[in-house]
Amino acid sequence: MYCVHKLVLQAGSSFFAAAFSSSYTWTDETGVYRVGEVHSKTLEACLDWIYTGSCVAADDDALYAITHAANYLGIDPLVDVAKLELRKRLSPSTALSTWDLANSNNFTDLASEAAKVLSMHFKSQEVQQEWLDGNVPYALAHEILSDDMLCVESEEKVYRAVVAWVKAAPVSAEFDIKDLLGLVRFRRVSDAFCA
Repeated sequence: MYCVHKLVLQAGSSFFAAAFSSSYTWTDETGVYRVGEVHSKTLEACLDWIYTGSCVAADDDALYAITHAANYLGIDPLVDVAKLELRKRLSPSTALSTWDLANSNNFTDLASEAAKVLSMHFKSQEVQQEWLDGNVPYALAHEILSDDMLCVESEEKVYRAVVAWVKAAPVSAEFDIKDLLGLVRFRRVSDAFCA
């Protein structure tokens, strides 16, 4: 539980501004306001930001949580700073998680940058492991495979990547295999490979 000033929250967060100015009651029987979408440590970091203009993200997971919460709570300056930090940390090992966060929060620019990193480092061990483990969602797989900057030695590798993705995809995944195979530039596949 946190004791905070209503006016400070209203000034720092569009979520709290709307919540406190509406007739909607979001308190429990004790009069305590509940923000169910946000974990307590993450909420504490967001409150630190509102009060001091700074907060600490101990690791990448904490940064993802703070970014998501700041977006949910409408703390736009914190969202901007967090996205900037995510860009600084963008690498083959963080790109998938960054893409997931950006995609779920409608940060199209950041999602596109993360997808580019995955395309440019497609051969890296980190990206390949995520691919083979079935952790890459269809929309991202499609975006990576359709990228003209996809870093592969040959179209045969693209074909194998499609097959590997389909094999690793969860049973519940909805996708169009013809659409994925359509991303393979078969004209560039060697005759020996097709034989």
